Amino acid sequence: MSVSDLAQYVVTGLLVGGVYALMSIGLALIFGVMRVVNFAQGDFMMLGMYLTYFLAVVSGVDPLLGALLTIPPFFLVGVGVHRALLVRVTGGGDPQRLMDAQLILTLGLSLIITNGTTMLLTPMPRGIKTAYATQAFAVGPVLLNEARSYAFLMALVLAGVVYVFLTRTDLGKALRAAADDPEAAGY
Repeated sequence: MSVSDLAQYVVTGLLVGGVYALMSIGLALIFGVMRVVNFAQGDFMMLGMYLTYFLAVVSGVDPLLGALLTIPPFFLVGVGVHRALLVRVTGGGDPQRLMDAQLILTLGLSLIITNGTTMLLTPMPRGIKTAYATQAFAVGPVLLNEARSYAFLMALVLAGVVYVFLTRTDLGKALRAAADDPEAAGY
């Protein structure tokens, strides 16, 4: 393996890892602030990807714009799931029993979403053909896939927005305080 091959693998891994990092920020926020272990997080991401896919195929919306357009409806889905299901297993009581109930609930939700999606949409992988999906930027001997680069930049911007929200706004500071001491935040 040459040095340029190694550099290519590292850069590609970083570009893909940026998107995974954005998802992990969501997991950290949900667990840190609400103390909910959400096994269905990845399934909601999958549903968001399917919505982006159908926006692109049916309406001709660019996939990067489609990814941004999926945020508001899935925010509402998340609020609905929280109010309809999670609030029932996050009240007072034995913390270990609450954690067990959350695990069972979110794992069950994950199974329902995964199997329902497989039944409705089949397990066939789907892709969106765009001009930038097969194009690349050359940076020395390393090629940066345009689609992965744009997704990485979008993830970086969204992570920055979350950081600014959590550190510069009153609501963000209150959320961080609630994560640090949930009992004191209740007063």
